[in-house]
Amino acid sequence: MAKSNERLCEVLQETRHFLAEVLDGEGLSPFASTVKGKLLQKLEQLEKEVPHLFFCLDSPSRPLSNPYLDMQPGISLPPSQHTSLENVYSDTAMTPEGVSEETESQIENKSFLEEDEGVLTADVAASDLSKAEKTGYLEKKGKERLGGLLSTYQKRLCAIRDGVLYLYDKPIDKKQKSHILLTNYEARPFPIKDPSKKDASFELVCPGKKTYQFIAFSAKDMKQWLSAIERNSKKLALQNPTEEAPQPGETPASPMSDPSCENEVDEPLYEDGESFPEHERKEDWYVGLWDCIADYPDELSFKRGDLLKAVGREHSAWWLAQTQQGQRGLVPSSYLMEAFQRAEE
Repeated sequence: MAKSNERLCEVLQETRHFLAEVLDGEGLSPFASTVKGKLLQKLEQLEKEVPHLFFCLDSPSRPLSNPYLDMQPGISLPPSQHTSLENVYSDTAMTPEGVSEETESQIENKSFLEEDEGVLTADVAASDLSKAEKTGYLEKKGKERLGGLLSTYQKRLCAIRDGVLYLYDKPIDKKQKSHILLTNYEARPFPIKDPSKKDASFELVCPGKKTYQFIAFSAKDMKQWLSAIERNSKKLALQNPTEEAPQPGETPASPMSDPSCENEVDEPLYEDGESFPEHERKEDWYVGLWDCIADYPDELSFKRGDLLKAVGREHSAWWLAQTQQGQRGLVPSSYLMEAFQRAEE
């Protein structure tokens, strides 16, 4: 009986984490957002009525290391000196007994150190990577969740810049969820069982380091990621660690001097022929910060740099927007930036 209650507790906590944390980074429709909110309210009410279901790991016979203790007020977990760095790259790192070794909040409060690289990468906001070499969404493979009931792949906003692959939950994140130093890594196609995604999946491999698996939006998108990773995997490796920093008054070497970048052209903010419509109110026009793919018929797809007019802003999270070609649909407001501010930069 005790084991059944403990299992029920774990499922409830996993469900709450999925609704409150995982889905928070997804582009849900208004209906799905409403259903998510109702389910969270039911879980909160259940916790008030039957609180012991949410404290099943408090027994002295078990180590107090529930990955969701950061959601319970007044409970904290001291840092472990033996936590494996592999937890940094896993969405839910589990021990053989099914219990997390380190809380998710502790991981997020750290500056991520990539395995044995010995290089500390500073926190970078997602909005600071709008000029990254390659940006977009990837599905990253992590640990098995809810006993295999949930997919092991989780959607992550990714960006490549200066030899580093940054991963975020949302485009408004102030710092990366994790990052991967691409030095000496090789990206190659990796077929999976799902026939609809087998041509868009790939993996990152490097001798002596962890292997990562991803799924891109399409086969064409995967090829762009492979190309960007290949170029960036050589950037840090080619740098001379003993090279002196430029003296005052000297001009640092331009990154375009890299032979791999000679044929690259910066992506224009607007397509040819696009311009700001002067007869319209500037306050109504916005620029796409990231590529957005519609999941439902009432949503609108757009790309980074597209010019959109906000037709309705009754809800803070989702706006009714219109393209210059007249197409309309719901868009996430966090994906947009005011167009007239963008033009003045």
